[in-house]
Amino acid sequence: MANSKSKNPEAAPAPTEKKKYDKGRWAYPHTRAKGYAQENRKRVHMWGDKEGEELTQIEQGVRLGYLQCQHDHAGVYKYYHALNELGMTKEQAMAYYKQNQKKNKNK
Repeated sequence: MANSKSKNPEAAPAPTEKKKYDKGRWAYPHTRAKGYAQENRKRVHMWGDKEGEELTQIEQGVRLGYLQCQHDHAGVYKYYHALNELGMTKEQAMAYYKQNQKKNKNK
């Protein structure tokens, strides 16, 4: 019976070249949000296998949804932080939350 592995070194498969993004896809949420915002402004993939290709409408929607989610979670965190840790009333916490949002928009 013939051996399935060839002893000819030329027949051996070439080693796969190292990919640019093979470390994994996980990123800190604020880093991912920053990247999504940059991609949406330019409307082009900036990382990964599709780098340089134009974003489809679905991909733009996913990125916008992710950014909105990040904003919502940050707002909820600020509101409950004001209620629980700073000891504010609900009205004060809402004013504190909105005040911080206005400061961030002016940057």
